[in-house]
Amino acid sequence: MASFTILDYSVIAIYLIATVAIGLRFTKRQENVEDYFVAGRAAPSWAVAISAIATGLSAISYLGVPAWVYEHDLQLNAAIVLMPLAAWLVALLFVPLLARLRLMTIYEFLERRFNLAVRTFASGLFLILRGGWLAVGILTQSLLLNALSGMPLWLCIGITGVLTAVYTVFGGMEAVLWTDVMQFFVSVSGLIVMIVAVLISFHGDVPQIMQISHDAGRTRVIDTTFDLAKISLWGIVVFQIVDNLATYGSDQVMVQRFLASSDPKAMRRSVLLTGFMTIPVVGLLALVGLCLGAYYDRHPELAATLAGPNQIVPHFVAHVLPSGVAGLVIAAVIAETMSTLSGGFNSLATATVVDFIQRFRRYRPADPRSDLIMARWVTLAWAVASTVAAGLLGLWKANTQVVETFLSISSLFTGPILGVFMLGILTRRPGGAAALIGLTLGTAATWYVSFMTNVNWLWYAPVGFLVTFLVGYIGGLGLPSNTVEIESPVEPVPPRTFEVIPPQPASAH
Repeated sequence: MASFTILDYSVIAIYLIATVAIGLRFTKRQENVEDYFVAGRAAPSWAVAISAIATGLSAISYLGVPAWVYEHDLQLNAAIVLMPLAAWLVALLFVPLLARLRLMTIYEFLERRFNLAVRTFASGLFLILRGGWLAVGILTQSLLLNALSGMPLWLCIGITGVLTAVYTVFGGMEAVLWTDVMQFFVSVSGLIVMIVAVLISFHGDVPQIMQISHDAGRTRVIDTTFDLAKISLWGIVVFQIVDNLATYGSDQVMVQRFLASSDPKAMRRSVLLTGFMTIPVVGLLALVGLCLGAYYDRHPELAATLAGPNQIVPHFVAHVLPSGVAGLVIAAVIAETMSTLSGGFNSLATATVVDFIQRFRRYRPADPRSDLIMARWVTLAWAVASTVAAGLLGLWKANTQVVETFLSISSLFTGPILGVFMLGILTRRPGGAAALIGLTLGTAATWYVSFMTNVNWLWYAPVGFLVTFLVGYIGGLGLPSNTVEIESPVEPVPPRTFEVIPPQPASAH
């Protein structure tokens, strides 16, 4: 790979300094864990939406989506048009729970609706899922830095994790939100720069770019073949609906941003804005893939030096973009990763502190700041653990397709978690025993389909969701119902105006 210049490194350094400075300025504005984990519930809806998008579209997407389009086609990206539908469903089904119960984690609802075991199981699955998610994100960016700078991969991984941990540990969710906003605009600028660079090389001839992409098969959007072992329209549509509902309704990383909204209306606006704003951003990512594919097809001598599809963005940056501009694009990739990591570290710490430490401890500190200090230590612990996991993943699967690696990992857990939430929201009878059995068998079914069959990863989450929901519902017909109502283990909140509908006795059916 071509070497970066001093100007490129200067651009990256300015971005990193600005990010850390913005994050650290919020350190002294925290007095308790509510300030630390949900920004005092005072964030504007537009900032929450941008933060959610920035976190969802990590370096995994920034590098992986163009690589996928270059190697395959647009099928995975086309289904993003379903995102507004998913956002509407989340606003309809989940926002009332989030706003009226004043939750700190979404998993608190599961204890109120079912029992403590269901809450603990679901929160534990979240910790495993997002821990792996962060490891993949760190590794993805580190592979890029390794390719461009020549630094050892382990050093790139360490730098990525440490820089993000610095401002996340001290700044909390408020720092995460506002650094996400800056990082979002840096990231979009990087995408636009790559598209413009290709347009200039083609003298603005968009039809030629599209024709080359069409001839290479990259513009294919729909494949109606029904084959559980392959990617098809049916698998993509079903996966996108389940995955989007799970991500924006039952995933603590995303939900925690919505919890930072100032009121129920702002929370609803945040969710809907996220759904609609995601479409143009994913569209830009896909367009980058088409543009880079056309550029490399037109320059076969350059394509011959490409190590693999995953390297197309860093390869283009290093060999084509001028000095300074290349640094901006790499800063954009780093921005996406830092946004993902900061939100992930904070949300993992939230679930750990609220769902486990605060829930199970036998005493309450007299000073609320004691919990705040503990929250920072837990955030640091997750930052260290994710960074170490990224190093191990680098030894195992450093050269695989990053999008497929991430989505296949996340699909092992998102379906069962969504299934138990929908069971609690949409049904009245099933109690904690039925929900726990459904969650257990749904998780087992997902892992069986993943490791014991040749079913494509697109079906992992739908299978887990369906098994969890159906087993829980059917089990509720025969197992005893139970009503669990406990006091919140976090700071006292105003009287609730919303009551979770309890399971009904058998005679009611």
